Amino acid sequence: MISISRFDKLSLGMKTRLLQYVFLLGSCVGFLQFNLVWISLGFLIYFIFQLFAVNIGLHRYFCHRSFKVSCPLERILALIATLTGVGSIIAWVAQHHHHHENSDSPNDAHSPHHQSVLKIIFGLWKMNITKKDKLRHLFKSRYIVFLHKHYFKVHFLYSGLLLMLSYKLFIYAYCLPNFLCLLANYSLAIIDHIHGYQTYDNGDQSKNSWLAAILTIGEGWHNNHHHAPQNYRQGERPWELDPPGFIIKYFLMQK
Repeated sequence: MISISRFDKLSLGMKTRLLQYVFLLGSCVGFLQFNLVWISLGFLIYFIFQLFAVNIGLHRYFCHRSFKVSCPLERILALIATLTGVGSIIAWVAQHHHHHENSDSPNDAHSPHHQSVLKIIFGLWKMNITKKDKLRHLFKSRYIVFLHKHYFKVHFLYSGLLLMLSYKLFIYAYCLPNFLCLLANYSLAIIDHIHGYQTYDNGDQSKNSWLAAILTIGEGWHNNHHHAPQNYRQGERPWELDPPGFIIKYFLMQK
């Protein structure tokens, strides 16, 4: 088990941003070489990554621990979460807890009320992770710590394999899905704090946004989520469709 006090030494920092710029450049090449079949494949992989790796895995399971799964399924979720390119599990969870603790305050690096949209999208922000007790459960897992320490090696091997098979796989099965995941995450950070309605007074500007829900495949009910972060269901009203919550309840949750 690695001490939580060593988290700063494990921080991924600017290297993650450079990797994400590769996603941007690769996606631009993919759209310039427009091929409907390959682009459709990219969107399909994005759908899988965003729904299972980000919404269910990173957010509702590893971060908020809102449900339980078997050990083999946890490892699968951890691997595909690592391949999304939004950052390692430990780094992503630390940043998300920081957002909850500082929501819409000057210390919130993701708040559109205190940061420019371009600054948020291009990752031109820094945050000081102070409450590391939220990460304790992750540091207990040697597998998750391994994926964190070797985050870039995992991406190098995965992307390298796709590139050897076909440059189109590298572009449409790696760069494009990851770029779309980034856009979805940043749209959530921005749109859900300026568009929509509030069901609960959480002391911040979090809102339930149907637009963000569409773009992120069910993560748009942000006001509900800030009210009860440990609830695996975010949609509460009939029109607040929540595909991740449905999948968790009927297919993934360990009874």
